[in-house]
Amino acid sequence: MFQKRLNDNGIRESRYYSSDENPFFASGFGMPNCTCYCYGRVWEITGEKPIGLSLRNAKYWYDESTGFEKGKVPRVGAIMCFNGAYGHTSMVEEVKDNGDIVCSNSNYGGDFFFITNHTASSGYNNYDKNLKFQGFLYTYKGDEKNEEEKADTKYKVGDTVNYHSIYTSSTSDQSLNPVYTRGTITKIIPDRKNPYLIGNGTGWINDASIIDKEENVDQSITVGSMVKVRRGSKSYEGVSIASFVYDKVYRVDELKNDRAVLDKNGIRTAFHVNDLIRE
Repeated sequence: MFQKRLNDNGIRESRYYSSDENPFFASGFGMPNCTCYCYGRVWEITGEKPIGLSLRNAKYWYDESTGFEKGKVPRVGAIMCFNGAYGHTSMVEEVKDNGDIVCSNSNYGGDFFFITNHTASSGYNNYDKNLKFQGFLYTYKGDEKNEEEKADTKYKVGDTVNYHSIYTSSTSDQSLNPVYTRGTITKIIPDRKNPYLIGNGTGWINDASIIDKEENVDQSITVGSMVKVRRGSKSYEGVSIASFVYDKVYRVDELKNDRAVLDKNGIRTAFHVNDLIRE
């Protein structure tokens, strides 16, 4: 069971934060320091040293850390990442029903430990005007895995579904017309109005939103995959494309999170992976 941390009790004496086993402490960047703190906090939460976290400044963590799922929807135990001069990282300790979150922090050259509150309505950008929210690194899965296993829902994590409406949160009453109408369920919160999270952050849907479920064949897109562009789709930046593009097969030459670049020697255009159909 996740135990949230809202004070610095025991941190100064803990091997997680204050020993040479923490690479930031060992290299002279111990607390107060957001990266030293988050490395130690993940270790404290999971009981294992985190493997794959960037060992550079916080602004590199979201893009360079490997081995973790990433997304825009908060979960307890996740690392919240910000861009900026040096960037900033913090730990999600509590997620409220409206999507607002409570985070624990440390700040290089500043406070040893402090708490911040971030609002979903601001896109989690209400902390510091000099920092821009990038996303979450999902480092802890214990509670969510148990919830999903116990969930008595029609659809399960991993199901690929087609849907006609989407919601900004699991509790929202106001549906929106989706930009993407196909996606994979990556999280379930039982007993919510919209229990299914699509694509680690595309949005939330419910049984009534779903048109049908696709057979769970391997449709994952990787570098080297041969794909077609789903008819009617726009580029990753939202630009309309020539109609002939939909009729051809292209190779995925670059892939970063949900952004895939096709045919670097030809059209060299980026698309959202949800708009690609593997051949």
